[in-house]
Amino acid sequence: TALAAYLQQVAGVRKGDRVAVMLPNVLAFPVVFVAVTKIGAVQVNINPLYTARELEHQLDDAGVEVAVVCGGSMRTFADVVGRSRVRTVLSVGRGDLGVVDAPAGACDALPPGSIALADAIAAGASLTYEPVELDGGDLLLLQYTGGTT
Repeated sequence: TALAAYLQQVAGVRKGDRVAVMLPNVLAFPVVFVAVTKIGAVQVNINPLYTARELEHQLDDAGVEVAVVCGGSMRTFADVVGRSRVRTVLSVGRGDLGVVDAPAGACDALPPGSIALADAIAAGASLTYEPVELDGGDLLLLQYTGGTT
């Protein structure tokens, strides 16, 4: 609920807004998914291995304004963010993973200008989460495919 409150109150995410999640298989992924779902936003999963061209297309096509990005993907993300609608970036670093055997480089240093996921959760703990009414017609996930399957 703390991350959901942060996304609502600080990042300004509203029902139907697109939130990109560019994370490998780490424990932060379901935490972000629950928060995004609770506020009725649409999670847009992005492959952390995408090239700048692929990433730019997906951010633009989905209309993403907020992104949660692993530090290891930040170099590619930084190459395209200035040409996108993204206004808020939450970074997932090694300390946010909750595991000790994360792959080397999976989520390294946090880039300047981003907010660490742990800091967003801590800040959200003192904010008010506003419940959002959802029904079966609400879109909660926008999943792209690389076309390889």
